[in-house]
Amino acid sequence: MQYLGRIGAGIMVLGFFLPWINILIIKFSGFDILKMMIGVAGEEGLSLPGYAYGIPLMLILPAYALASNKAPILRIAGVFPFIYLGVVVLMVASSLGGMPPMEMAGIGLWATLLGGICAFVGSYKVDTPTNDEDISEGPADADPENPV
Repeated sequence: MQYLGRIGAGIMVLGFFLPWINILIIKFSGFDILKMMIGVAGEEGLSLPGYAYGIPLMLILPAYALASNKAPILRIAGVFPFIYLGVVVLMVASSLGGMPPMEMAGIGLWATLLGGICAFVGSYKVDTPTNDEDISEGPADADPENPV
């Protein structure tokens, strides 16, 4: 259980490169969407829309959480996909009008959400001491003659 947060972050990183969107025969991963947005903005001299800046964070946050294994970072990385994708899916669904967003979701999107749940739940296991650590000694400056 102590590695659940890191496993979740790893699943999120993997999910970034798997297809997020399936529309008939067209499939886009988070990485493909990021490349397209940067390419279109660079060619036409346009600025990216505000929600586009969250897509790199879908890779950066879990990758940093995977490397650092710190509980606050794991919690942020675990909650971010739900908040970000909730807002973006609502915006995209309102602009498309016809196709429900859940039918467009690919395996990468589901993996990212599953990894977010694992990272968030596993972040609460990071701070707890393992069986290998001896916590009975207390702080180094404690007085052995006068226990608290």
